[in-house]
Amino acid sequence: MKKSANFTEKVEHIPQEEAQHNEYTTDYTNDPEAQSQRTSTDVSSKKRRWSLSTGSLRSAGDGDSPHIVSNRKLVWKMDLAIMPLAILLYLMAYLDRGNLGNAKTFPGFESTVFNDQDDKYALLSSMFYISYLVFQVPLTLLAKYMARPDLMIGTVAILWGISSTLQSTEFNYSGALACRFFLGFSEAGFGPLMPFYFSMFYLKNELGKRTTIFIAAAPLAGAFSGIIAYGIEHIDYKIASWRLLFLIMGLPSILLGIVTLFVIPSRIEVTRWFNEEERALAQARKNSEMTQERIGYINWRHVLSGFLDFRTYINCFIYMCINVALSSISSFLPQILTDLGYTGADSQLYSVPPYVCAGGWMIILSFISDKYQMRGPVISVNMLISGIGYSILIGTDPSSLNARYGAIFLSVMGTYTAIPLTLSWSASNAGSESKKAVAIAMLNTIGHTLSVLGGYIYPDAEAPEYTRGFAICMSFAYAGCIAAATHSTILWFINKRRDREEDVSEIGTPDTFTHADKAVGFRYTL
Repeated sequence: MKKSANFTEKVEHIPQEEAQHNEYTTDYTNDPEAQSQRTSTDVSSKKRRWSLSTGSLRSAGDGDSPHIVSNRKLVWKMDLAIMPLAILLYLMAYLDRGNLGNAKTFPGFESTVFNDQDDKYALLSSMFYISYLVFQVPLTLLAKYMARPDLMIGTVAILWGISSTLQSTEFNYSGALACRFFLGFSEAGFGPLMPFYFSMFYLKNELGKRTTIFIAAAPLAGAFSGIIAYGIEHIDYKIASWRLLFLIMGLPSILLGIVTLFVIPSRIEVTRWFNEEERALAQARKNSEMTQERIGYINWRHVLSGFLDFRTYINCFIYMCINVALSSISSFLPQILTDLGYTGADSQLYSVPPYVCAGGWMIILSFISDKYQMRGPVISVNMLISGIGYSILIGTDPSSLNARYGAIFLSVMGTYTAIPLTLSWSASNAGSESKKAVAIAMLNTIGHTLSVLGGYIYPDAEAPEYTRGFAICMSFAYAGCIAAATHSTILWFINKRRDREEDVSEIGTPDTFTHADKAVGFRYTL
């Protein structure tokens, strides 16, 4: 059974002074921002009955004039408060993560950092993922425990901006490795946290498109990095062009992180973005899908369930297949285009169109995926498209530039589109917040383990054919296609079995606080 905002439900809005006695509500007494909210909330000591329908939340207290809060207006307000800043953050994160691939094509970079030893680039490219993998689970659980997870988002943005900027000062290989390590550490507190953060505000049928629009900043960053690199190569400046590249891409992240600390909303319960009625509607929306956990609470039984659930590992395998191609695309696309015949600055410019097409394609399919609440089939189709692209790259002669360039479009579009849908799929099916936090973090951790492989599968000695690299990416793309289709089929059978065994007509909100995704009435997104 598909849960959405299309329901009518009576929910009890309990004043703040009584909330602390509720098992599932938040203790606000230790949070300064929540205290400021309490003042306005305590104006009325009456309990109110709230009627949540498809379009509004109506206050019907005795003697009160009806006050309507539009559901659509609330979602727009959430979008305005969250999405622009989130997109900019991911844009900068991806620019800072992938600028190494652009810098490699600049004169003087390899001689300064590698002493012209090509084998060192693979380890440098992979160093980001080593720290990125290790710290994702602990940092995501820490953010789930925090009353203000928004503070972690802003802090890690500042840290990765500093790490990226310091790459401009590199004079030896050890310094470059250190910068990439701390860059990975910082982004470990951002990548898996953001899908979890979105799920704190949005419903299942709203989550896919928001996650996709957020992730669409990745191909947009690929396009921007190519344009920026192209422009920098034509600048005659006092410092080396590759150093200027790291400065231009790193400094804005620091400024954006500072802005984030003061602007992006915290949890629904305490954020200053919402008034009392909007907060009640936002909480009622979330309570329609699952019972909420209080701030500062982690259900360790659900955390363990996340580690042991076979569905977690199927998602991880799918994400692993995607990231083999993704990691190699961001680091090696400019070099691959150079070896295909697009020389010098032109290789930077020709890397832009595939990313632009990928961004548009993934947004279109996210709306389709949300409308039909289908994740697995859309992921499967896109992994098939990616695999076909790599098959063409293997089967065509290196001199067939047009065919190979067209195949790159297919590979980039298919790979990037599958990323946000896999993230939102995992977030939608976890059940509770605690299980969701560990499921998303594990998805990113295990899913990125083979990202390290991306730094080694395109050695310069195999240019311009790159048969081994393309074959590896093709194999994982087809494997991901099969895994996504299989997982979706398994979930379909589980939902059908629950439909037969459960009488959902008398069930309110699924008790996910106790049972997570095994709660009566809970249905998996396919």
